[in-house]
Amino acid sequence: MENMDGRRSHRLNIELPALLKVHPSKQDISSITVNVSAVGICLACEATPRIGSKFPIEITLPTKEKVVIQTEVVWVREAPTVYKNFEYHVGLKIIDTVDPPVEKFIRFYVEKFLKAFP
Repeated sequence: MENMDGRRSHRLNIELPALLKVHPSKQDISSITVNVSAVGICLACEATPRIGSKFPIEITLPTKEKVVIQTEVVWVREAPTVYKNFEYHVGLKIIDTVDPPVEKFIRFYVEKFLKAFP
């Protein structure tokens, strides 16, 4: 079931530090979450990964716990405004939803969602 803006899941606007781990031999790419849902993540970053590419991202939760999530790039756009030198928004689909780190992330999302929409 889709919500009013056509998405399958509600998005929460929340900024969390994130690293794109695009290749083991390359430096991780710093980014920050713009919004998150149970099925996807929008990141602000300075890179433009290829649509369809798959890689893990590491998100640092407010508890300082780091969660690594397998993702796939579904879209890349110029950010409406540059924030902390991040010129692009990258839409990621969560592709591994049974991994324990993803369960932690989804639990975090649900807790925040319930507080935002009691």
